[in-house]
Amino acid sequence: MSIIVWCGLCSTAQYYRQFPNHVISELKHLVNHYHTPFAFHQWHLLVLHSADTTTSSSAATLMEHFKPTAKSGSDWTIYELIAYNIKVIQQTKQEFFGANDLPVPSQPTVVSFMTSQLREDAPDEATRKLLYFLDLEANGMAGFRAAPQNLVARLLETLGYDSVGRIIFFQRTIPFLTCGVDSVAEPDFCLLKDSTILLMVLHRRSPLDDPEPPIIAAAIAAYTENNKHRPHYGYTPLPAITFPAITLTDTNFIFYKITVTDELSRAVALGIYPATKTEVIRYVPVLPSYPHPPMYPLKNRVVLLACLEAFKQFIED
Repeated sequence: MSIIVWCGLCSTAQYYRQFPNHVISELKHLVNHYHTPFAFHQWHLLVLHSADTTTSSSAATLMEHFKPTAKSGSDWTIYELIAYNIKVIQQTKQEFFGANDLPVPSQPTVVSFMTSQLREDAPDEATRKLLYFLDLEANGMAGFRAAPQNLVARLLETLGYDSVGRIIFFQRTIPFLTCGVDSVAEPDFCLLKDSTILLMVLHRRSPLDDPEPPIIAAAIAAYTENNKHRPHYGYTPLPAITFPAITLTDTNFIFYKITVTDELSRAVALGIYPATKTEVIRYVPVLPSYPHPPMYPLKNRVVLLACLEAFKQFIED
């Protein structure tokens, strides 16, 4: 029996005959380093039975033989990322955005949201509504599970993501062919221009429910969907598309640049291991504190809204 320990944070794998003690220390180090409670749950043990496996076998060789199965995008896990040769690369703020000091948004409602702790402190109705959504998220009342998505959608609108010709659309069901089986991928909401998907957002409440694989699956589905519509507008299909995406957890936002190629799209459709590795770029903001919800402290709002403002540069029509 062979064991691969796979780290979803840095997308690396190591091969072990037995589970060594230093892995536990490394887990604790990662949790402390990234300050995120779901970091621990992004480690996975892959138990593979192989008669000819030896200690010299590489994790990469074993991963090539990890056979994918047909799943909807929402059901994707770290195992699908391994099966389709997808590696997530963690970047610094400088590497991801091209700057260490991000400009703070100057839009009046956003400024008020960054400086008003409570609804009764809001100087205008637009700010009060944003704080209302934040209160709903903080209270966690039954029937309001979509409060985080609604808050982020309103913030993106306030920051001008839905400029001329764009809309924010909830529950966009994207056709998704995987292993020869028709399925769907379902981000919580998308930024659309005509029928073109420009950005996707996905929230997961439980720390055991990792949103990273499903948002990558949604990008793969969006690649096929966007290319399908391009000839209708007089354009040829693109060999690669980079999708900006955001996942939300109970304690942070995570930003992605997901480049999907024709090779990856075809591999997922056929259920085969692609020869070329796909590298997904990720940035996890470093926050002053990590409560639920992440935008409750004013200092956190400044950091996250600066990231949202800077993230607009990656939206391409």
